[in-house]
Amino acid sequence: MERLNLNRLLKIQEIAECEVEVCADNVTKELDTFNNEKYENVVSFIELRFGYWRTLTEEQLEQIHEVLQERFLKLELWMDDWDEDCGRKVSYRIIDKY
Repeated sequence: MERLNLNRLLKIQEIAECEVEVCADNVTKELDTFNNEKYENVVSFIELRFGYWRTLTEEQLEQIHEVLQERFLKLELWMDDWDEDCGRKVSYRIIDKY
């Protein structure tokens, strides 16, 4: 994954017009076998949460994509869930563009 510096994160926060929480996460895509041993293929990414699980507008998404594409990155919806206590919970992840 390309590097994402603080200035780009601050620009994303400015576009979102709210506080942005950043965390690192990963998922196991598949299990590989080599010499009769199993290996996990783990994909790491940066997860962003805007405000209190806020959804971004289409315009904000487009502007953030412009900021990220300079580093060959893209933003995609990661979690869109409903919680009885919080209501709608939305977060996004930054992944490699290719």
